[in-house]
Amino acid sequence: MGQDFNPRNWRVTRAQCEVLAGGVVASPVTRSFLETSPSYAQTGWGFVTPRPIGELSGRRAGVFIGISGLDRIALSRFLRGNDVEVTIAASASDLASGLRQGRFDFGVTEMLLAGSIASREGWAVEWAPLELPRFPLVLGLWKGDITLKHAITDGLDRLQRNGEIARMLTRYL
Repeated sequence: MGQDFNPRNWRVTRAQCEVLAGGVVASPVTRSFLETSPSYAQTGWGFVTPRPIGELSGRRAGVFIGISGLDRIALSRFLRGNDVEVTIAASASDLASGLRQGRFDFGVTEMLLAGSIASREGWAVEWAPLELPRFPLVLGLWKGDITLKHAITDGLDRLQRNGEIARMLTRYL
C-alpha cells in the first residue's frame, strides 16, 4: 500500500475488505478516493537519532518513505534547504542498519515507525520541525458506505470517551 496512492493498485477491493486500517493518512489525496473516520492519532515525518545531531547542515540522513500520504516534496525541500545529504533507505531495517553502522547521522521516516525503531534500538525520536506538515491517522472506508462510517465513528467516539484509545496510544506509541 505504501507504494501507490491508488487503492486499485493495492489489490484491495470493496469485495475483499470494508475498512483499511493501519497507517491511513487523512491527506487531501487520501480523501479524494476514500471516506475517512475521525482521527485517532497524528503522524508526520519523524527523526530517529542514535546520538544528538545538533545542526542539520552537512549531516547525512537516511530516508525511508514507507507510507503514502505524507508530503515527500516538502520533506525533500526541507532537507535540501538545510544542506542535508540524503540517501533513500529501501526498508525500515535498511534505515536502522544504516544508523547502526554510522552511514547516516539520523533517519527520517513516518513518525509511528520512527518511534518503533527508536524504541527497539534505544535511540531518540522527535517530530520533524513544524514546517513539515502533520496529518491525522484515520480508518479508510470505501466512498459511499455511510452506514459503516457512522458505526465506526460512533465506536471510535465510545473508545475515546472510555479512555481505550489513550491506553492503546500509550502502549503502541
